[in-house]
Amino acid sequence: TVVRVWREQLAAFGRSSFQQALMELKAQASELEKESGFFHLTGRAELALTVQKEVLSANCLGATPRDLQKLLAVTATLTRVPLVAGLLDAVNAKLGMDVAARHRFRTRMGVLIEG
Repeated sequence: TVVRVWREQLAAFGRSSFQQALMELKAQASELEKESGFFHLTGRAELALTVQKEVLSANCLGATPRDLQKLLAVTATLTRVPLVAGLLDAVNAKLGMDVAARHRFRTRMGVLIEG
């Protein structure tokens, strides 16, 4: 189910309407957000949650921010699985993160399970 949820998020985040809204957020980004490769982007979490609620509900999972945190916790335990790591990177690319920001995100997820 984890792989299916990440695949569905990847497809949903790739929709033109989502990408257009994301481009608008990036256009309004601060210099710090731009310099960080969009690791942080004001408004992205709220925008993403609109899609994530849809995907989580469709997979009979709760659709609250807490439920999303549970999904991330499970995913964190699987970041060394190439398929999961690749999906996570692809989703974060659709969320506007550059390569360095995606690597930083995955590294932080690994720290969550180690520490």
